Amino acid sequence: MVFPISFGNSGDEIGLDEAKLVLIDFGVAFRPSEKSRFKSNSPLVLRPPEAFFEPTIALTSACDVWTLGWVIFELIAHRSLIDGSLCPQDEVTAQQVELQGKMPLEWCENWDQRSEWFDEAARPLRNPSSIWSWERRFEQWVQSPRCDWDMETIGDEERVALFKLLGSMLAWKPSDRPDMESVIKTEWMTKWALPTYQKGLGNGATQSE
Repeated sequence: MVFPISFGNSGDEIGLDEAKLVLIDFGVAFRPSEKSRFKSNSPLVLRPPEAFFEPTIALTSACDVWTLGWVIFELIAHRSLIDGSLCPQDEVTAQQVELQGKMPLEWCENWDQRSEWFDEAARPLRNPSSIWSWERRFEQWVQSPRCDWDMETIGDEERVALFKLLGSMLAWKPSDRPDMESVIKTEWMTKWALPTYQKGLGNGATQSE
């Protein structure tokens, strides 16, 4: 998880060039090449779907790519991409489908509670006003609070690049997600995230460092 370090100052009083971050693991650290794990200890709202649908297949570094995508949004929005920290697994899965679209067919067929959330045509059974798309979450949880605090909102170019990155990092299948090296080279990382990070270092570090 990523935690901003603050000793007495509220978050809105700390500039980007003053913010310091500490990165620790997402619940359990191990080397997939040396040891196999089949259970994710990440909080349920951050847990990759393969941990639920493929419990007999060893986890890979792709699960960290999934979780990092969730954390990136949380750092920007100051709240979880999944609405409700105490949601049961099936509601988490339903919200993931609302965000990312149809899951792999073999997973869908093995999801016992699917009929509680979607009809046979994969249409959601919930009231449309209860469904939160990417755009709705972004506008309500990112842009609106920034406007309320007279902060600069995220521009369309950055929004498109961010959605493209998060969409790939949160791909259903682990094999469809980019590796960390590819994530670092994406447009959003190189044009917005890394320059902000370098500014926060305050020591003139270059991207290659």
